[in-house]
Amino acid sequence: MTARELPSYVDQNFRLRDRAGAEFVLKIMNSGEDPALLKAQVSVLDLLRAQPGRFQTPRVIPCSAGSPVTREGSHAVWLVTYLPGRLLADLPELPAALLHDLGRGLGELDR
Repeated sequence: MTARELPSYVDQNFRLRDRAGAEFVLKIMNSGEDPALLKAQVSVLDLLRAQPGRFQTPRVIPCSAGSPVTREGSHAVWLVTYLPGRLLADLPELPAALLHDLGRGLGELDR
């Protein structure tokens, strides 16, 4: 298993790759964040995945107890599948066309 830290705002995220080549993102929630925020994030991913073909979203991988989230000390931890592609944080600048497409996609979410 290999791990690489990913850019993040307040949480910690790590890109994991197992020996078979499967990739995941391990997400460690900041202990100061409201647990309801994490529940909302999981619910949004489930909602988007229920609309096949509209959005490419990671799949939440439940822990061994079947829950989407587990606790490690004061932190909530969860695992999702990794979606290949370029991170916005890795781009030297954000082209207008990309911002337009991003805005259009966010607008579709509001329908």
